[in-house]
Amino acid sequence: MILLQIDRRELARDEPLLLRELQGLCTLCARKPECVRDLKQEYLTGEPEAWHEYCPNMAMLHALGAMHNCPRAAPYLSTPYAGSAA
Repeated sequence: MILLQIDRRELARDEPLLLRELQGLCTLCARKPECVRDLKQEYLTGEPEAWHEYCPNMAMLHALGAMHNCPRAAPYLSTPYAGSAA
């Protein structure tokens, strides 16, 4: 969430069930060690890493990042979170 500039506290306040769903998928993921390594490397270098290819939350995280960081895009994306990004 940090890499995609998603405010976790804001998401927890506005969409607690969505946050729990993201956490649940992450908990069940079998690629945690690889994910931790990839996220750390991307954070340090700014270069995209492989987590985008295997993360079960990737699509939702990218959508949340877009809505959170681009108010002009939010109205065109259909999720409850879009209303709070404007």
